[in-house]
Amino acid sequence: MATVTYNPGVFDVADLDAARRIILTPDQALDTDTRWARETPYFGALLAAHLMPGPEHLVLDYGCGVGRLSKELIERSGCRVLGVDISASMRRMALDYVGSDRFEAISPEAFEARVRDGVRVDGAFAVWVIQHTLDPRLVVDAIASSLSPEGRLVVVNSLARCVPAVEKPWARDGVDVRALLRERLLETGFGSPDPRHVGEPTARTCWWGVYWPRTPAP
Repeated sequence: MATVTYNPGVFDVADLDAARRIILTPDQALDTDTRWARETPYFGALLAAHLMPGPEHLVLDYGCGVGRLSKELIERSGCRVLGVDISASMRRMALDYVGSDRFEAISPEAFEARVRDGVRVDGAFAVWVIQHTLDPRLVVDAIASSLSPEGRLVVVNSLARCVPAVEKPWARDGVDVRALLRERLLETGFGSPDPRHVGEPTARTCWWGVYWPRTPAP
């Protein structure tokens, strides 16, 4: 890929409608509203099945956006969710959208500081996020470092990287996100999203995976 300039401003939005369109862009088959209505309960069920959270658990939503899946998971399980997002505007909107004292939204820098201070999560998820990050290796390391010994991570990602850039809307840099995850963590599940819920175009170009820390619990 030719050198491009990373553009995090893509995720700075003025209102919830703009945020929704960035979080779930329309594809050939489904518009944003339809994707939101179909995907949210589908991925909420997928996350709940693999993370198995309860009211006593703290779950990381890395790239939480406005808290779409944080809200879903809290309503399903009563867990606490720590949302992390690069966009200050989406973090502010997330507090209102989720509307729960079981939810908090912070910046990646604040999250990394908490991990350095010893905070660990019982589970984590990153849905349509790592594909967009500036340095996916650093993101994978940060999430992996936050997991408790028995914590697990669920990732949903595009097959190809989609990097927001100044020179073009979305660039590809050839980084294999799944390979980075498998270097750092143990892959225990892998599959494609169900086209009945995400649409055929999305199902063909995306995957989900479940990952555990390599170091066993003492």
